[in-house]
Amino acid sequence: MKRCEEMTQRGFLLLETVIVVGMMAVAGAFILPRAIAPLEQRMNVAWLEQEAQLMAEDIRYMEQLAMNCRRFNSTFPSATSDSLPYMEVRSDGYRLIQGDKIIRRRTFAADEGVSVSRNRSKLEYEANSANTATVGLTRKGVTRYVVVDREGRVRISQTKPD
Repeated sequence: MKRCEEMTQRGFLLLETVIVVGMMAVAGAFILPRAIAPLEQRMNVAWLEQEAQLMAEDIRYMEQLAMNCRRFNSTFPSATSDSLPYMEVRSDGYRLIQGDKIIRRRTFAADEGVSVSRNRSKLEYEANSANTATVGLTRKGVTRYVVVDREGRVRISQTKPD
């Protein structure tokens, strides 16, 4: 009799363990993709927000360089001057250029899946104001816009401005 009690106290059978693990695998196969998709979307939005913020900071830096150029030269150089900084926006990134020197560069690799849309390819800061510009960064169906208004203010928007 004692021997029979010992046998019932041993634990789970291998077959029971296999069934429970199989049920957990089936449940995970249905639940896991639904949990991962929103996480990937949030990571994509965060990445775009960061890239848009970096571009906005570089535009502000370009404006600061232009104002410093005016302050040190006591006059604002003409828009055709080689010393005036500008930003060249391309379909795969942008470059901040002053004279013949590239100050900053950001290029998106093809595997990042980023497309850059713009209403002008050259952003400049002139004597009284900045050139209005809108640059859109799109990745996996999500777009963020970097907008420069006539007064030179730079902002990031989720919707395309009018």
